[in-house]
Amino acid sequence: MEGLRNLHLLLGYIRERQEHKDRWVTAFEESSAPYAFIWGRRDPVSGDHILQHLAARLPKAAFTPLDDVGHYPQVEAPDETATALTGFLSPDPAPRYGT
Repeated sequence: MEGLRNLHLLLGYIRERQEHKDRWVTAFEESSAPYAFIWGRRDPVSGDHILQHLAARLPKAAFTPLDDVGHYPQVEAPDETATALTGFLSPDPAPRYGT
């Protein structure tokens, strides 16, 4: 019964994102680490609009957009997710997927 009264206590990451945005974005964009994104285009929280934003800001990253998948690609499309991840982690990675 008290869940709704305490929900705001679980959302600290929203404040943290605002507080640390510049430092986190800079570190992310300036890193030389390879990135791979397996993205559900139908995600109601971070859907296609975020995918397009990331692709513009991280042009060297690998993207696997999944058209009929939402927020949990690993659950909604486990085979496609595993294939994309395995391809990215292989010694001879698959080419970058388009967004």
